[in-house]
Amino acid sequence: MISFPLQNTADLEQLREYYELECKLAAGRDGKGELPQDFWRSYSAMANMHGGIVLLGVKEKEGKFAFNSIEKPDKILKVLFDTANPDDIFGPGSTIIIDPSSTILTGSSTIIGPSSTIIEGKQVLKRDEVGRLVAEQFRLPFVDSVDKLTQDFREKLEAMATLPRTKGKIDRKELEDLIVQVCEGHFVTISSLAKIMDRGERTLRQDFLSKLCKDKRLRRAFPDTPNHEKQAYTKA
Repeated sequence: MISFPLQNTADLEQLREYYELECKLAAGRDGKGELPQDFWRSYSAMANMHGGIVLLGVKEKEGKFAFNSIEKPDKILKVLFDTANPDDIFGPGSTIIIDPSSTILTGSSTIIGPSSTIIEGKQVLKRDEVGRLVAEQFRLPFVDSVDKLTQDFREKLEAMATLPRTKGKIDRKELEDLIVQVCEGHFVTISSLAKIMDRGERTLRQDFLSKLCKDKRLRRAFPDTPNHEKQAYTKA
């Protein structure tokens, strides 16, 4: 792994040798700070390729970097967190915000002090004591992979779904109630839910999950991308 201390523009010059960089002033109309309209386009492009870094509050001219103070970085951070999508949680994209004191925020939502470093490599995923993914953008953890769960917790979830796991066909209302029960206290991705319930992903999404969300018994983690393959659900 390669680490970089980010304290001045010279450090950014070194960073550019190893990462795809894009600079945005992020000043906004009032000059105090605003997430640029084209930010998500850049972020998505990087996430779909090999990752990269978007620098906010930095301008680049003729290959030279210069800091442009963001007076209200909290405004930008709120927009970023409020519009979290599956790639923010599971994907390879990387973002850095630099505020007037050069504090850094990475795409994994970990706040790093001005004397800290950014380390090359894939996003480090944090998990709780039972193996659920913890993302700072969300109050609840994610069951994103049953294989990552502890044996006891996996068996607990599977025990809730004993009926659909042992019978080919059960009453629709019973299955809906069990889905809501399995999703209580955390978000469950559709792939994990399919394994726990022993049902196909397409069947769950089309015949049950959409209706349960419409009936406000479940809610989606990423409402702006309802059909994303990594969509996750929790009890409403």
